[in-house]
Amino acid sequence: MNRTILVGALVLLFTNSGASCDPVLNDESRGELARYDAELDSGVRAIPYKFSFPKDTRAQSTFGIDISHYEAVNNWAGLPASSMRFVYAKATQGESGQDPTFKKNWSSLQQLSSNNFRRGAYHFLSANADPAKEAENFLKVIGKVDKNDLPPSLDVEWDLYTDLDGKKKDRWGKYSSVDIVNHVKTWLDIVEKRTGRRPIIYTCANWWNKRIGNNHELKPYRYWIADYTSKSLDRESPRTPEGSWLLWQFTDQSSAPRGILSGSVDASVFNGSPADISAAFAN
Repeated sequence: MNRTILVGALVLLFTNSGASCDPVLNDESRGELARYDAELDSGVRAIPYKFSFPKDTRAQSTFGIDISHYEAVNNWAGLPASSMRFVYAKATQGESGQDPTFKKNWSSLQQLSSNNFRRGAYHFLSANADPAKEAENFLKVIGKVDKNDLPPSLDVEWDLYTDLDGKKKDRWGKYSSVDIVNHVKTWLDIVEKRTGRRPIIYTCANWWNKRIGNNHELKPYRYWIADYTSKSLDRESPRTPEGSWLLWQFTDQSSAPRGILSGSVDASVFNGSPADISAAFAN
């Protein structure tokens, strides 16, 4: 069969397959998106960009990681043993996308859950999708949210594609700030109503200031900020679009002792003492 015809037939087959969940395999990782964001500012990223568990952790701080199909955990018990106190796992993207490693990650993390170690799930919001269907996809995949789980997180940031000239473009660029906020709010409202937990918003200041601007309807929510820029790392405080931050993802180059992880992972720090985290994530 002609190659073009064969490819077209396969695309038609999968488009009409009616599958409820499609594996998310060609997405850009959070680290790639945060590096793209950091590159929009001048300056070289500084320490703790190369962050090592448990060597660089501090007794008065709470550090954790987030994972998806880009990362592999080889020794789950080694996570809390390395002074990691929380893990967010990617669950879904768009209306039907599911991270192929989520089920295994979620169940493995459940075995570790305690007051000193918590798990959470996040969804990557797609610009060209129905936010209500995106929320249903997320809720179907994660199942019940346990009382000790971290609140659901919504990843709202660059939704990149490469145009015919090889330039990266943001799919959110064709929407107004009102449209984007309504999109975000729809997902947040559905997930909060169904889980009884108010989600947190993962984003970065560059994208937020460009796309949301002076629209403050989402200000009541708590924020997980991605910021790898040198100024923020030097002063140990990220740039925030809406006031204070709850979590700060400061690197995609954290590591753990040999045998625990395959490669590097995103690392974040909680804005508060270890004693504060239970109260912060109670609702």
